[in-house]
Amino acid sequence: MWNLHPNFINEIMNAWTINDDYGPWIKLWKLKKKVAIHLRNWNWNTFGDVNENLKTAQNKVLCTEEDFQRGLKTEIELHKANEELLAQITYHETFLKKKAAMTKFTEGDRNSSFFHVCINFKRKCNMILEIKNSEGIKLTKADDIALDAVNFFQQLFNTHPTIRTCIDANLFAEGFDYVSRLTLDQIPLEDEIRDALDSIDDDKTAGPNGYTAKFYKSFKSYWTVVKQEVISVIQEFFRGNNPPRIQPHLQQLVCANQTAFIKGRSIFDNILLAQEMLLDLDRKCRRGNAIYKLDIKKAYDAINWNFILETLAVRGFAEGFTMFIKRWLLCNNHSVLINGSCHGFFSASRGIK
Repeated sequence: MWNLHPNFINEIMNAWTINDDYGPWIKLWKLKKKVAIHLRNWNWNTFGDVNENLKTAQNKVLCTEEDFQRGLKTEIELHKANEELLAQITYHETFLKKKAAMTKFTEGDRNSSFFHVCINFKRKCNMILEIKNSEGIKLTKADDIALDAVNFFQQLFNTHPTIRTCIDANLFAEGFDYVSRLTLDQIPLEDEIRDALDSIDDDKTAGPNGYTAKFYKSFKSYWTVVKQEVISVIQEFFRGNNPPRIQPHLQQLVCANQTAFIKGRSIFDNILLAQEMLLDLDRKCRRGNAIYKLDIKKAYDAINWNFILETLAVRGFAEGFTMFIKRWLLCNNHSVLINGSCHGFFSASRGIK
């Protein structure tokens, strides 16, 4: 909603300044925090209550139309009131869309009522009133629910003693030469960083600070203001002073059988294949047919970090790139968000974010 206002870029330029000499990470964090405080104040002074502003604009148009019919207002004043109403409708609808967190919808008539329903439904679904713990006891108090949830995820994200076999390097011999030639640990330049930002969905954000990808890439003027700090942070990461760009090579690195989460592939290919196999399951054959459905429970949350690093090594990835991944895994802290409040603060020793 803010980027629809003509003065938005000027507000960012005025706030995106800092005099103290900090490192790249601290400097970017302080700038984002400073701009967030400034924009909150600017939002209230400029936009105010969007619901009330919409009602005021609607009443103003009605009054202006009546005065125009009586000859008390000119046609120019009526057009101006209508333009203000359209602007308030746009602000209101954009506000509701963001609040509803709807990333996909069909364009057509204005869907304000639709967004209201989504917001109310989301609030209802996100409210936890009672749970059962691992012993089957029902918990209804907010503190008990929060404590049990924190304990559950602490146990889930921490390593348990396991015995696993070594990875057979021969399994990846076919693509070893290709992987070993990749230069994934080189410091990226501005064009590559900007291309990576452009590949991110506009409404995606890396944290709860509200800075979506659109903030950095929407307009060239935005990027001109923030690019120096963003580039410095990313290059500092690649220098090893606490993200590798591997996406363009996924087609060559990931087996063709894996169709989900890879750009250019569709998970529906495997779904259609499974449907065809099921249809042929009752076909008569000499030894009979059988299908096994395997479900790996919480695979992403329970994966062993040493297994990840060992797999990267046997595939031929450079040691510098492997250290990037290790540093990314080790640098983590978690809290559990329950009914709008954060509970607990702990680190994980397994799983991926």
